[in-house]
Amino acid sequence: MRLLNSGISSILTFFSMSKEIRVAKRVIRSFQLKSIKKSKEYILIEAFQTPSNRLGLSIFAPAASKFYEAKLVAYYMMPITPLKFLKEQIRFIFSVERSFGCSQFVFLGSKNSREYEVKARDLLDSVSNLRELEVLKYREVVIGDLIYDVYLRKFRKPTVDLTDVGLVEVTSQFLQHFDQLYKRFLNKEVAGVCVSHTVYLLGLPSRIAAFFGVPAFQVTGESIYRITLKNTHAYTAFKQYPELFRSLPKEVQIEGKNLAKKRLEMRFAGYVGVDMHYSTISAYSNPENSSRVLKENSKPHILIAIHDFYDSPHSYGLNLYPDFYQWLLALANISRKTDYNWYIKTHPDIRGEGHSVIQSFIAENPQFYFIDSGTSHHQLIAEGISLALTIYGTIAMEYPYLGKPVVNASLNNCHVRYNFSVSPKSHEEYENLLMNVDWIRAPEDKDSILEYYFIHNLFMLKSWTIRDYDAYFKSVEVKSNAHSWPFFQYFKHGNNSYELRDINVALNNFFIEEALFLSRTHFAQAKSSELTEAKEELDVFDVWDI
Repeated sequence: MRLLNSGISSILTFFSMSKEIRVAKRVIRSFQLKSIKKSKEYILIEAFQTPSNRLGLSIFAPAASKFYEAKLVAYYMMPITPLKFLKEQIRFIFSVERSFGCSQFVFLGSKNSREYEVKARDLLDSVSNLRELEVLKYREVVIGDLIYDVYLRKFRKPTVDLTDVGLVEVTSQFLQHFDQLYKRFLNKEVAGVCVSHTVYLLGLPSRIAAFFGVPAFQVTGESIYRITLKNTHAYTAFKQYPELFRSLPKEVQIEGKNLAKKRLEMRFAGYVGVDMHYSTISAYSNPENSSRVLKENSKPHILIAIHDFYDSPHSYGLNLYPDFYQWLLALANISRKTDYNWYIKTHPDIRGEGHSVIQSFIAENPQFYFIDSGTSHHQLIAEGISLALTIYGTIAMEYPYLGKPVVNASLNNCHVRYNFSVSPKSHEEYENLLMNVDWIRAPEDKDSILEYYFIHNLFMLKSWTIRDYDAYFKSVEVKSNAHSWPFFQYFKHGNNSYELRDINVALNNFFIEEALFLSRTHFAQAKSSELTEAKEELDVFDVWDI
C-alpha cells in the first residue's frame, strides 16, 4: 500500500496535479499577470526549478516579457534519450511554467557523441594546467570555470585531474549544450535569459547571453541579479557596498551600525541563526571543551578555515588558487618554509568524502593539526590564535571584530571593498605575506565592520517576495521544506509578503536602471519617508526574538 501511495504521489507530482501544485497554480492565476504571446523574440526561462524560485519567476517573467516585449519560452538541459525527451515535453504541458506564461518548451539535450568527444579532447589539449582550465574559452566564451565546478561536484573530487576521461565527458556535455544555445543567439531572437544559478552547467545560458550582450538574470525567490560580461556571477553586490552605504541618509547609517553591533554581539554570544536563517549550530558558543586545543608554545598559531571542496569554488569568480584543495597544497608548501603551528578547522557542511580528503591531507602533511568543527572560536581566540586564513568565508569579518586578523585568498570575496581583512592581489603577495605573519594586524577601528555587516546582512534584501525572511524560516518546522510548494500559500496570505504592486514597481525600476541587483531602494516605499526615517525602516530588521 505504501508503494502504491508513493507511486500515485509521484504521478500526480509529475503531471503537476498534486494538491500543493494545484494551489500554486491558483495563486499564480490570482496574480493576473499577463505576458507577451506574439513575438518573434523570446526570453529563455529555466524550467522545473524549486517551488520558491518558480514563485519568483511567476512574477518576474511576465514583467520581463512586457518590458522587453518578448514571449516566454521554457527550457531544460539534461542528457537526452527519446523517452526523456517525450517525458519532459509532457511534463511541460501540465507545468507551473505554463501557468505563468511560457508558451513553448525547448529541450536542450546531450548524449554520448563521438563527434563531441573529439571536440572536447581537442579543446582540452590546449590546457596544460588548472589555471588555464579555469579561463578556457569555446567560441570566445569563457566556460572553463563552469566545467571545473561540474567536474568537482559530479565526481566528488577535491581537485581536477586533467588526464581524467571524466573531464572529457563533462566538457563534451558542455559543448553540446553550448552549440544548441549559441545557434539561438546567432539568430538574434533571444531577448533575454533567466537562470537559477550562474555556476555549473546551469550558468551556461547566462554566460553566452552576456557574451552576446543579451539581458540575462539569475532569478530566485530570494534575489535577482543581472549578468553581464563584467559581472558573470550572481551575489556580487559586495562590489558596491561602500557606495550603497554612503547613498543612505545619515540617520540610517547611524542606526544601521548600532543595529549591526547589537546583532554581531548576539552572534558572538552563541545565539543560533542570527542573520543566517540556514544556520543550525553556532560557531561561537561558550566553550565546553576544558582541554586545551592549541599547542603551548610561542610560535604563531595559524588557523585554516576549510571550505566544502565540492561546492563550486568559483561561486563569485576566480580566486588566487583554482580550487580549495590547491589552496591547501599551497599552504602546505608555505608551512615547510615557516616555523608556525598550523591548524585546520572543518566547515560544518563538510562530511563524508570531504573529511576523508582532510584526513589524507593531514596524514601526508603532519605539520597540520585537526580541529573539530564543533570547537568554539571563542576558545581558539582565548588560547591565542594569531591569524585565520580563508578563501572568502564569513570568518574574514568575524575574527577582526574579535581582534584577530584574517587573510583572504581571493579578490572575489564579500569583504574586499573594506580593509578589516587582508586581500592580496596575487600568489606572490599572498605567500610573501604568510612568510611574515607578525606584521599582520587586525584593525583597531571596528566601524567599517559594522558598516559592512549592516549592508550585507540587514539592508540587502534577503528576499524580494517575503518581507521578514528570518521570521518565515522560523515558521517552517522542517527547514529543508522552506523552498517547497507551501511557499506559494505563505506568500498569498500576505501577512509577511511584499504587495504585488510594490514588487512590480521595484522590477520596473530595476529594468529601467539596468541595475546589477534588485535592491531595497527599488521599492517605492523605500525611496520615500520610510527610508528617511531611519527607525521606522530599521524596525523591519530588528525583529530577532531572543
